Amino acid sequence: INAEYMGKLIPEHVIMMLKKALAAITPIPLDTIMKADAPEICVLGVRTLRMPSTPVPVPLSAHDTSFHSRKLQLHRALYEFRTAKGYGRAIAAPQIGHNERYLAANLGHGFFTLVNPRIVWRSPETFTLWDDCLSLPDLYVKTRRSASISVEFIDDFGGCHQWQHCDRSVSELLQHEIDHLDGVLMTDRVEGPLASAMIFRSAFEKDRDYYRSQVDYEIETTASG
Repeated sequence: INAEYMGKLIPEHVIMMLKKALAAITPIPLDTIMKADAPEICVLGVRTLRMPSTPVPVPLSAHDTSFHSRKLQLHRALYEFRTAKGYGRAIAAPQIGHNERYLAANLGHGFFTLVNPRIVWRSPETFTLWDDCLSLPDLYVKTRRSASISVEFIDDFGGCHQWQHCDRSVSELLQHEIDHLDGVLMTDRVEGPLASAMIFRSAFEKDRDYYRSQVDYEIETTASG
């Protein structure tokens, strides 16, 4: 959780609230995730990435083994990507072919699920960044996101959560992932002329300082925990 967005300090009580929110999430044990099949991640062109997803029926049932299995497959896909690539904080169900409204995430404190996530507030301030995606792993796309959002979701155990005034790191991530649930990709959010707003990851890595200077914020890598 960062201490600022748009160059402005986030009040200490907001930071503490977000830390408390993360601490309230019970992660899924890794050995449970490893029992699930490792599905392929859908790439650009697969139709499920363009289809709006349907809400997950609530209340969640421990007896719904089908949903539980699909959910663990999503976490396994995220785990395998993080292991192979060294980055990756979240993935949406459509990215493995399931058009349902849930996300798998790991923000450095273990794997957890956000079921039926919904943005309930957006800041008027925005910022630009080089966005990336597990379904387009070789590309960076310049996008513009709200600097802060508040979001509601249901956790793995049916508990309801509301994260208020998230920082840039969490805000841009959840905006990206919730877009997936609506069939929207980062390529639909291009900021500026396409010729200069879409680059290969390899080009970025070779000239990081130049490309960093073109945006307001750089995504933080989270591949531990």
